Amino acid sequence: NFWGTWCASCVEELPYFDALANEYADKASVLALHTLYESETADEYIAEHYPDTLMLFGLDANDYYTALGGTGTYPMTVVVNGDGIITARFDSSVTHEELIAAVEDALTN
Repeated sequence: NFWGTWCASCVEELPYFDALANEYADKASVLALHTLYESETADEYIAEHYPDTLMLFGLDANDYYTALGGTGTYPMTVVVNGDGIITARFDSSVTHEELIAAVEDALTN
């Protein structure tokens, strides 16, 4: 998931990824890449809201975002199966149900 603390819909959907990381801890990894834009707020936000999360956090200088087809819209979510194949991509907010369905599809395909 590509997100930013400055992006209201990104912050709104982040709990879905946290829940996913817990629900699928033995089957999948959740990586949340914060944009470098206003990145100074990311560590503080994560420490306050997700101190015990199983999500992995990182920073992206738009390299991965662009390589995966990002065009300037946040949030963007990419689901990759165990073979490294992109099985789903969301160029806007995702619901918890959509996220679970996409992950289940990636795990079976």
